[in-house]
Amino acid sequence: SIHARLSSDEVPSQKQIDYAKKLIDGRDPAVVVATLLEAAQPSPARAPMEVREPSPVERERHGRDDRRGPAASQARPGYVRYEINWGERGGAAPNRILGHVCRRGEIRGHLIGAIEIGPERSTFDVKDSAAARFEKLVQRPDPRDPKLRIVRVGGGGGDRGGYAGRGGRHRPNRGPKNRR
Repeated sequence: SIHARLSSDEVPSQKQIDYAKKLIDGRDPAVVVATLLEAAQPSPARAPMEVREPSPVERERHGRDDRRGPAASQARPGYVRYEINWGERGGAAPNRILGHVCRRGEIRGHLIGAIEIGPERSTFDVKDSAAARFEKLVQRPDPRDPKLRIVRVGGGGGDRGGYAGRGGRHRPNRGPKNRR
């Protein structure tokens, strides 16, 4: 809290003190402090808003029909589209896909473009400058999640990623479980 910080032995830097003096110069210090406290408050939650289901025409225009999963449309210019056999039913979420893809392909997150989550599989885009190396790295089986397959969309790649016994669904390995 602000009271704890003011009563601690921690001293602001001389630069911070000089700036504070400039802010107060010629102003009521209470008004300056009140203004700074107001600016430091987190923004209030957004008011609820109406969200409507997109029409079939809108879904088609945006390249996705949630009944079938992500559309295998072309990636944006400058990107290559890939597909992974991990969808919403298996616990996929954009942040989890991003983490898996970055770890597995030894790639930084800023090189990943759009991520679309479908019921059974998901698609994501990789910057074309990194795609060749990425594709080579993800071809080898992943020791942590050996059943997850990443293939280039429209690039041959063979297996669409499903596997027998689970209907193509997969929950990635979370590592060793704590046993009691």
